[in-house]
Amino acid sequence: MSPSGLSLAPRIVAAVAAHFGLTVEALRAPNRKSVFSTPRHVAAYFIREFLGYSYGRMAHCVGRKDKTTAMYSAARVRYLAGVDPEFARALSTLRARLES
Repeated sequence: MSPSGLSLAPRIVAAVAAHFGLTVEALRAPNRKSVFSTPRHVAAYFIREFLGYSYGRMAHCVGRKDKTTAMYSAARVRYLAGVDPEFARALSTLRARLES
């Protein structure tokens, strides 16, 4: 992995946290409420999408230890994007911000 890739994961986490009005610490905290878990799922999804990290590494970036949690995160984001137009717009906005 390139040195720039190492610094991109924290930037993705920070951008997603800010978009949802959270601190990075709150996003990474072990809280199961959807106000925290949904942004965490989104951050994990973008880390996988932009950086191609393994599920285990992706989980570590968002404060989790289990790769199955990260697998669920990616699936959950894809599902929500398909059924919730507002969520899909938020993803598009974040994707554009992260790509710039």
